[in-house]
Amino acid sequence: MNNEYLEHFGVRGMKWGVRKDPSANAQVLKSRAKMYKNRRTMSDSDIKRAVNRMQMEKKLKTLVEEDITPGRLAAKEFLSKTGAAFVGAAAGAAGAALVNSYLAKKGLGG
Repeated sequence: MNNEYLEHFGVRGMKWGVRKDPSANAQVLKSRAKMYKNRRTMSDSDIKRAVNRMQMEKKLKTLVEEDITPGRLAAKEFLSKTGAAFVGAAAGAAGAALVNSYLAKKGLGG
């Protein structure tokens, strides 16, 4: 008997890259909402620090997206070329099978 087998320890139906517990993101959103609510009582230095942090996060996000974009575009182009050919061939084969079965039912050959 072969003792090699594959086990899956994930959660059924869970998407790749999605965390089950979004509390870390929720905590950030709550802190930002609280900061926005208390913006009138914040000092100038606190506001400057918060704005600087958010600007840096936004800039980091755009830089990371710029790194990912070339690969994403290449994959999209490849899939559009090969996918269209594959779907066309599959649709042609399926259509031919339908026509042949219809003709066979009518006794017209096929």
